[in-house]
Amino acid sequence: ERRADEADDRAAGRDPARSDVETEMRILVVDSDQRVFEALLSASDVPGFGFVHCATGGEAFDKITSSQFHIVLVGPQMPDLPVSMVLSGIKAQAPDIIVICYTPNAKLEIVQSAARLVLADEFTDIKLLTSRLGEIAEAHRAKGRERRYLRAFRERHYDFLRRLSELRKRLESAGAGSSDEKT
Repeated sequence: ERRADEADDRAAGRDPARSDVETEMRILVVDSDQRVFEALLSASDVPGFGFVHCATGGEAFDKITSSQFHIVLVGPQMPDLPVSMVLSGIKAQAPDIIVICYTPNAKLEIVQSAARLVLADEFTDIKLLTSRLGEIAEAHRAKGRERRYLRAFRERHYDFLRRLSELRKRLESAGAGSSDEKT
């Protein structure tokens, strides 16, 4: 199915390996201190990224619902909400966004629903972040391609998947009935 989708992309003149590569990766920096945002803007090794800053958690929620972002960087300080509430609110509003939490001179980590992935134990230089942005962006694009393939598969094979689900339910209920008879 994936090969068929990739062939369709090629026939339409799109390179499946480079889908969404031309799109600028939009990054929202949420922190009352603008130093990380300003350092990202001045870093010369981050082409293809657009940065937006907001100083409060409430403003971050507004921006996420009104604009598309691929990555959100959340700093250690916000005057209106606790950082944990901002992190969980962002993940609830936009589950596909990659959320990175940072504290200067402490950890830089990707926040996932079940765990945190440490990018650096000590975030002391903006290059620790900018050197990883390319990898993070590619992971985001790969995840988007996978979602697109799964959506297309479900659309094409909806009837088959529905019948398969019904068959599984009947088999489970028949299996439950036979185990009741044994007891």
